[in-house]
Amino acid sequence: MRGTHRWVVVVVASTLALGGCGIDSLAGVGPAPAENTAAAPITGELAGQVTRRVLENAGVAGRAPAGAEGDTARAAALSGTALDLAKASATLSPPSGSTDALSRPDEPRVLAISAGHTYPRAILATSADSDSRQHLAVLTTNEITTPYLLENTVTMLPGATLPAVGDLAKGATLVAPEDGTNLVLTPKAAIEGYAAALNLPNPAASDVIDAGDAYATALRQAQGAQVAGLGTLASLGQTHTAVPESLRTIRLADGSALVLGRINRVDTITAGDNTQELKVPDALQKVVGAATAPKVITVNAIESVALIVPATGQGKVKLIGIVEQLTGGSAQ
Repeated sequence: MRGTHRWVVVVVASTLALGGCGIDSLAGVGPAPAENTAAAPITGELAGQVTRRVLENAGVAGRAPAGAEGDTARAAALSGTALDLAKASATLSPPSGSTDALSRPDEPRVLAISAGHTYPRAILATSADSDSRQHLAVLTTNEITTPYLLENTVTMLPGATLPAVGDLAKGATLVAPEDGTNLVLTPKAAIEGYAAALNLPNPAASDVIDAGDAYATALRQAQGAQVAGLGTLASLGQTHTAVPESLRTIRLADGSALVLGRINRVDTITAGDNTQELKVPDALQKVVGAATAPKVITVNAIESVALIVPATGQGKVKLIGIVEQLTGGSAQ
C-alpha cells in the first residue's frame, strides 16, 4: 500500500554569627530588613542585557550541527523544552540558514521579570523575526550559581495577543503547576485539558477549554484528510500528552496567567487487516528510519505551547502560540 497523507509540522550568603550579651542594645544593630518580595530582583536594563545575550547564544546554538560539539553548544545556551527542540531540529531538520524560532533579527523586549529573590527566576521576552512573526521566550535560572538559559520559545498565532503583564519593576508572580488560585483551571489542568482536546479519535470536550483556535482547527482538518486518504487500508490515531514538569507560568496584570509548556504528540498509523505493508511517506522516512512498515508507523513530535488561563469567570483557556518539531519515529 502506498500511504498518501499530509502531516502538520508547524519549536531559568553568608551568615554573620554574633555572640555576647545585650547585642540588641547596641546602636545600629537590629533585625535585617524584610525581603521585598513584591519587586523584580534585577532592573529592566539588566534583564534586557541578559535577554540579548541569552537569545544570541541560543540562536548560535540552534544552528549548530548535530554531534558532540553542537550538543555542547546547545547545553550551554538552552534548557528544558528549548533544548529538546534544538536537538531534534539539528538531527532531523538541519538549519538551512533561513530564519527560525531561535534566530531573531530585531531587538528583544523584556515583558516580565519574576518577583522576589528566591529561585527559580524567570524573564519573559518577545521579539519578531524577519517575517514579522512574533515570538515569546522564557529564560530561567534555577540557582544563584547558574546563568539564565532559554527554557522555552513559541511563535505567536496570527492575530493572537498577550494581555498586559504589569509593571516591570514590581516583578511578576510565578505560579506553581497545581496552583489554581483565582484561575479557571490550574496551569497543569489547563495544558492537560488542551492536549486532550486535540486527541484522535476521541477528543475531550471541556466547558473551560477553547479548542477552536487556528492551530487546533488546522490540525483537525489535517486529521480528517489523513483519515479519508487512508480509507480502509489503515487507521490513524493521534495522542497529545502534556508534560507538567515543563510548565512555567506567569501571573498577568488582569489576574489571568500565561502558561508555557510542552505537549508530546504521537501519530500512529496502523495497517488494516487486509493491508500487507505500509509505505512511509518520503518526507518521513528519515524520521521513521525506514521506507516501509509491516504494520505500524509511529511519528513523535513536540508541541511547545503558550496558553492563557483566564481569571475565574473571565473566559476559557486558549492557545496563543505554538512551535512544532518532529523528534523521531519507528516502523514496526
